[in-house]
Amino acid sequence: MKEKGTRNWIDVATAPGSSPKAKVTAVDEGKEYEFRVIAVNKAGNSEPSDPSRTVMTKPRHLAPYIDRKNLAKKVIRVGEMLSIEAGNQAM
Repeated sequence: MKEKGTRNWIDVATAPGSSPKAKVTAVDEGKEYEFRVIAVNKAGNSEPSDPSRTVMTKPRHLAPYIDRKNLAKKVIRVGEMLSIEAGNQAM
């Protein structure tokens, strides 16, 4: 992992082959991070994956937030497509 805007990658977690998940706890709330993966097997280490999209750390149990200033009544007909975008609250 690396903090957004920095150059140095830090090894933060290892997941055994039987578990595809690794838990990263060495992050600070409100900061943005990028992640990449390196596979390890008998042949050695792979090249790092492309970096992930930037992820902002937030409290685990953050209450939902709805910005009501942009809400409007919308009427659609049966069979029409409705698209609703959900985003993150700015910190």
